[in-house]
Amino acid sequence: MRIIGIAVNKDKKLSPALYEKIMEKASEYGFLLKNRYAVSGECGIVELAEIDEKAGKLDLVFVLGGDGTILCATRYFAPRGIPVLGINLGQLGYLSELDPQEIDFGLQKIQAGEFIIEDRTMLEAVVLREQREVAVFHGLNDGVLTKGAFARIINFSVFVDEQYITEYAADGVIVATPTGSTAYSLSAGGAILDPEVKAFIITPICPHTLAARSLVVADDKEIKILVKTALESSMLTVDGQQGFGIRKGDEILIRKAPYRAKFVKLKNRSFYQLLREKMREANRYHD
Repeated sequence: MRIIGIAVNKDKKLSPALYEKIMEKASEYGFLLKNRYAVSGECGIVELAEIDEKAGKLDLVFVLGGDGTILCATRYFAPRGIPVLGINLGQLGYLSELDPQEIDFGLQKIQAGEFIIEDRTMLEAVVLREQREVAVFHGLNDGVLTKGAFARIINFSVFVDEQYITEYAADGVIVATPTGSTAYSLSAGGAILDPEVKAFIITPICPHTLAARSLVVADDKEIKILVKTALESSMLTVDGQQGFGIRKGDEILIRKAPYRAKFVKLKNRSFYQLLREKMREANRYHD
């Protein structure tokens, strides 16, 4: 890997100084810097500059920000086949590989070829209204049907490959990837999945029954959510960053995306070690 880009969350206070440090250090290690991107609070990505137009296709993008910034950047770079490396400027940093003080370590590892590329499943969420496709989203973590702000429930049925599963009266439902299993789905009582597991998790949100449980299905299945009742504020959200208003009678189809996210991994630590570390950090953060 020799040609890199940098995506910066422009709302983070440390980003400008860290950006300049990466620019300086990357040149010292013989890397070519090509594109520079800005990630806004609204999760828009803007290409700010072509630093070296002759450098060729990007091999890697450094993403400076928290997990939200990395989610946004992943949706932009995954369909282009470009791996990302997260540098944590947020709180938990579950998707990050490096802290700001580890820039030299990271560049040394990449220069020496001591890294792997880890693929992660992404999902595609499609909204059908009167049998017509009205919205399509892609995400790394999850697709969520939610009732919105009002303290009322919505009713919906869940199908897997057109096989009826059950009907829920609930605040909503989460369909998560293995990466998203440690996010909203976990908070709602869903299982934690190893990222190598090829599956989705269907987790109802505050279901009005004692019998409802989270369900794990293979990721080659298509999950359909048929909305029986909806409120004016009912929404489909993807990764908590993209949203679309949902009406009674809408169908939400969730399936595996046609491409996978790519993350650069430099540290010799397993998913389970990372899980232990981040869960300890989350407990300290909430204490």
